[in-house]
Amino acid sequence: MTGATVTLYAASNNYGATPSPLATATSDGSGDFTLGYTPPTPGTTVLYVTAVGGTQGANTNANSAIGLSGVVGTAASPEPSVVINELTTVAHEWAMAQFTDTTGQYTGAPSTNVIGLGNAAAQAQVNLADVTSGNPASFWTTYNATEANCTSVSPPVNCDGLERMNTFANILAACIQSSGPSSSECTTLLGDTGTGSTTLQAAHYMATNPTASLVALFGLQGDSTYPFTPYLSTAPDGWELALNLSPTGANFSHPNSVAIDANGDAWVPNSTGNTLTELTPSGALGANYTASNPTGADFNDPVGVAIDATGNVWVTNDGNTGTGANSLTELVPGISPTATVYDSSNASSAAFDGPYAIAIDTSGNAWVTNLSSDSVSELVPATLSSSVNYTNTSLSGADFSYPFAVALDDAVPANIWVTNLGGDSVTELTSTGTLVGNYNNTSPAGAGFLVPDGIALDAASNVWVPNFFGNSVTALTSGGALFLAGNFDPLGADFDGPYGIAVDSGTNVWITNSSGTNLTELAATTGDFTASFTPAGANFNSPFGIAIDESGNIWITNNGGNSVAEFVGAASPVLTPPVACLSTANIVCKP
Repeated sequence: MTGATVTLYAASNNYGATPSPLATATSDGSGDFTLGYTPPTPGTTVLYVTAVGGTQGANTNANSAIGLSGVVGTAASPEPSVVINELTTVAHEWAMAQFTDTTGQYTGAPSTNVIGLGNAAAQAQVNLADVTSGNPASFWTTYNATEANCTSVSPPVNCDGLERMNTFANILAACIQSSGPSSSECTTLLGDTGTGSTTLQAAHYMATNPTASLVALFGLQGDSTYPFTPYLSTAPDGWELALNLSPTGANFSHPNSVAIDANGDAWVPNSTGNTLTELTPSGALGANYTASNPTGADFNDPVGVAIDATGNVWVTNDGNTGTGANSLTELVPGISPTATVYDSSNASSAAFDGPYAIAIDTSGNAWVTNLSSDSVSELVPATLSSSVNYTNTSLSGADFSYPFAVALDDAVPANIWVTNLGGDSVTELTSTGTLVGNYNNTSPAGAGFLVPDGIALDAASNVWVPNFFGNSVTALTSGGALFLAGNFDPLGADFDGPYGIAVDSGTNVWITNSSGTNLTELAATTGDFTASFTPAGANFNSPFGIAIDESGNIWITNNGGNSVAEFVGAASPVLTPPVACLSTANIVCKP
């Protein structure tokens, strides 16, 4: 690309705010440029490059619609040389979608979310595109997603992600290699992506509006000289980019739930493997913890997981017999990790019996549902003798019946919300264990509970509950009344055994469909259908648990597929772990 204005930026100090350029140059006849600059502080500051305008290929007229970008690294360790092209642009705009403004040019985050921004930048380089070469990142070859494999009869699942990324890049290239903004290629691209002015703006629009103009935009890839291969041969279900993660050593075995810690690591218990897997923010293996490593972890059918305010990882052990049965494991990660197990020997008053889901409050207490005994336990680690088991006898009217999921609201201190699989109801307790109410299909009428499994609260403290057998989602207000219509099954949602549920900081509700192959998105303000995603790259197979990180990535466990799916930059970032939001009196907060 000749004559482009190339600018080096340090990410700004707020979401999508305009940063000050560190250096500017003009690309020469070979497309080369040199940028001299003074590295900013701190060393963790994310650097990126944009290239706007100039001419491309055989075209001699300047094309003001050209816009390319790429993540350079951090101030402490930038890449000495970079190649900026359509592929690096896709990597930047999708991985950092939640940090970039609508022009696609300006990226930043407040000081409260430098971790999320840094993790997103790392993902762009490690998982998507190698900015030093302009080629696909090493992630794809690690998962055997090469052109030869992807064009074979049985391509690896991550070929879908590689083909999508290349297709997105080819769509941008159609305009970039055209005669200019008035060309049919640019007119279609810019017009169908919000009437923008550059391909950067178009890329950002596609990344943040994944169902926009699918057929028209996909048709731009119609040139026989595709710059990037392999590519999609048919239009995708959307512009989302999903990865399937199963790194060597993860030893996934019916992964059930997932929790994200303050550093962006994903923690996944493996119910039939009796292990706990830690993934890095880029989806590589962090560690795999077993029942005996660290000593005394005693994992036994681990299913639920939560992170406390100090970064310790709490896991419920649902197994009924053997070492570690009916217990709670607290793992203290680090160079020399340690573990403590709470069971009948040291926390008998908690009376764990088929402990399933877990949530941690701001006092560090663990709230646990007991699937086998119709009760809820409160474990008080600081004073084990203060632990309590709440039953239908001790709390008349609680009506616990196979209590399954648990969540905390933004009251100070938080109230506890529990779904009852067998009772088709939701029970609410105060932080002191007194009964607030049991909400069922009689009160409030029209709730439509039918085997309610997951539970999540939005920023307005509305309570969202998927109904496994009802193929719907019920929403209650914080007072237990119906929120809007109350029971949602909008056209297009494609609910099929809805199970896991999470709400992002932009008030989007995300639901996994454990009996299907899709992820459903609803609008939390209205309950309206937004989208249903079925990317082959997610390799959905009984998708169960779901969590959102500080970069806006969505993590989903494939219980039947022994893997974890990640939707790159698809959601509004959420402060992690959830207890960090509770401390701000807001159950869903943006870092």
